Formats: sequence, C-alpha cells, structure tokens
Amino acid sequence: ASPMILQRAGKGKWRVIEPVKTYVDPLRVKSILWRLEALRYNEIVSEEPAATDQPSYGFQNPSAQITLWSRDADTPIDIITLGNSTIKKESIYVRLKSRPGVYTTDADLLDKIPKTADEFKRKM
Repeated sequence: ASPMILQRAGKGKWRVIEPVKTYVDPLRVKSILWRLEALRYNEIVSEEPAATDQPSYGFQNPSAQITLWSRDADTPIDIITLGNSTIKKESIYVRLKSRPGVYTTDADLLDKIPKTADEFKRKM
C-alpha cells in the first residue's frame, strides 16, 4: 500500500495530502488520534532493541506504520509500527521508535485504522 499523509488544515479540519488531496471526516481522524494516545500494551515481549529484527514479529513488512509529527518538528514525535498477529490472533506485535523492544496490543487496532482516503472520508 502506498503511504497516506494526513495534515491538519485548520481548527477542526483535516485533509489527506498523499496520495490524493481531499478533506476527510475530522471525527474519524480524532478517533484514531485518541486511540493512538491511549495505546496500551498487553504484554512486554522483549525490551531488547535487537528483538525487533526477528521475522516472526513482522516489522520488516508491517501491517501499518504510523508516523506522528508536530507542526514545527524536523523529526517525528514517534513512529508506531504494527507487525504480525500473535499466535492466538487476539493481539498484534508493536514497536515504538521512542522505546526499545517489542510489545503486544489488541489486534482490533488494525481494524480501526482507515486504509484509504475514502475510508477516512466516511462519517462515523
């Protein structure tokens, strides 16, 4: 999938600027941001930085990668990478650029993240 870039376009307005330019439902964007802000891990799989290289976690070909930027930053605030599902399929592997290691979180996070601009445009 090609990267999708969302940008705040004023108070209460959001738009996708890549791969197409279009305004999107601000409630859907806020919902995703709230969900990411409240992201909690279910389990610490490893706190070793090298652990993220293991193929079974799926970070080489992630299910999703979310880069969070502030308005004035030259570097991202954080990068959240979602990998493969765990064996029981209830959780997915997660890594954060700001923190070493591998964690798990609820697998339904992937279902909540829109994959296309059209999905972001749909009203909640």
